[in-house]
Amino acid sequence: MPPRSTQEELGRDRVAETAEQTSAPSKESKHKGPRWRRVLATTLLVLGCIFAPLSIHAVWIHNTLLNTDQYVSTVGPLASNPQVQNALALRASNTLVSGTDLQPRLRRALPSGAQFIVPIIASNLKSFVYSAALKVVQSPKFAQLWENLNRRVHTRVVALLRGQGRFVNNQGQVTIDISGIVAKVNGALQKVGVNGLSTAGHNENIVLFSSSTLASAQSAVRVLDDLAIALPILTALIFAGAIVASTNRRRTIFRGAIALAFVMLAFWVIWNALRNPYSGALPPSVNRPAANAVYDQLISFLLLALKTVFALAVVIALAAWLSGPGRVGTRVRTTVRNLVAKTPGQSAVRPEVAQFARRYRNPLRLATVGVGLLILVALSYPSPLSVLVIALVVLLLLGVVEVLARAGETQPAEKPT
Repeated sequence: MPPRSTQEELGRDRVAETAEQTSAPSKESKHKGPRWRRVLATTLLVLGCIFAPLSIHAVWIHNTLLNTDQYVSTVGPLASNPQVQNALALRASNTLVSGTDLQPRLRRALPSGAQFIVPIIASNLKSFVYSAALKVVQSPKFAQLWENLNRRVHTRVVALLRGQGRFVNNQGQVTIDISGIVAKVNGALQKVGVNGLSTAGHNENIVLFSSSTLASAQSAVRVLDDLAIALPILTALIFAGAIVASTNRRRTIFRGAIALAFVMLAFWVIWNALRNPYSGALPPSVNRPAANAVYDQLISFLLLALKTVFALAVVIALAAWLSGPGRVGTRVRTTVRNLVAKTPGQSAVRPEVAQFARRYRNPLRLATVGVGLLILVALSYPSPLSVLVIALVVLLLLGVVEVLARAGETQPAEKPT
C-alpha cells in the first residue's frame, strides 16, 4: 500500500479536482447578465467574422495586387514554372513560324519532285524553333526579362483596377507583351544559322484578364484599398468589444474563435473553387495549365493569410476550451498545477513568486499576449507553422501564469514585518 502521506495527497487532489468541476459551472451560470449585453456580444462577434476576411483581402489587395514591387516578387517564381515556360515557348515559336510564309518559300526553293517533303521540313523546323524558345525561357537570364515584363504590365493593371486607365487592346483585355521573348528566341536561332523568321507575328501578347472580370472588380478593389489600414484596426476593436460586452468571456472567445476558423476555411475553399471559372473566362488560345499556375501563384499570399488566421483561431479556441469547466479541461489544469506546484514533500513555487503572479495576473496576461502579437507583426508574411508555434508558446506562458497565480491563492500571503 502507498504511504499515508501519499494517500492524503491523492485524496486532496481528487477533492480539489471535484470541487473545481462542480464549482466552475455554477460560476459561469451566475454570470448570465442582462439580455442586451448578450445580444450586443453576439452581434459584435458576427460583425467581426464578417470584417476579418474583408481585412485580409484589403491588406492583400493593397500590399500585393496594387504594390508593384510585391507583385513582381509574387509572380517572380513563375519564371521557373514548367507550365508557364512551356506556354511562353509555345507562343513564341508559333509567333515566329506563323509570321513567316514558311511553306510557300520552301515550295519555291525546292524542285517539283521534292514538294512532298515541304510539310515534313516545316514541322521539323517548328519543333526546332520550339526547342530554341524553351532553352531561352529556361535560361538563368530569363528571370530578369520576366520581371521587367511584369513590372511594365503591372502599372497598367493598377491603373485599370483603380479606374484610371484603359484596356491594352481593343478586345477589352489586359495582355502581357512577349515580343522581347520572341526577339531573344529569334536571335538565338540566327546564331545557329536559322535566318529569315519574322518577329512580326500575329500574336505576341498573352491575355491576363478580360474586361468583364476587371470591370466587376474595380469598385471592390478601390474600396478595399482605401480601407486597407482601417479595416484590420476596426476588426480588432470589434472583437475586443464583443469580449468586453460579454457576460461569459471565455465562452465568447471560444465561440468567436470557432466561427472565425470556419470563415477562414470557407474563403480558402472558395478561392480554390474559383480557379476553374477564372481559366474558363480566358480565350481558348490561352494555355490552361499555365493560367492555373498564374492564378495559384497570385493568390498564394492570400491563401497563406487565410490559413494563418485559421491556425491562430484554432489555437485560441483550444485554449478557451481547456480553460473551461469541462471534465477534460479541469483534469488538464489540475495535472499541470500538481506537476508545477508540488514536489514530494514541499512546494516547488516560491511564495513571493506565487504572490507576485496572483497580484499581477492580468498585466502578465496582457504582456504575454502583447509580445506574441508584436512578434507576429514583425514577421511580414508569417507561415501557418510559425503562427501555430507562437500561439502555442503564448498559450504555454499563459498556463504558467495561471498555475503560479492559483498557487498564490492557496499560499498565505507573507505578513509585513
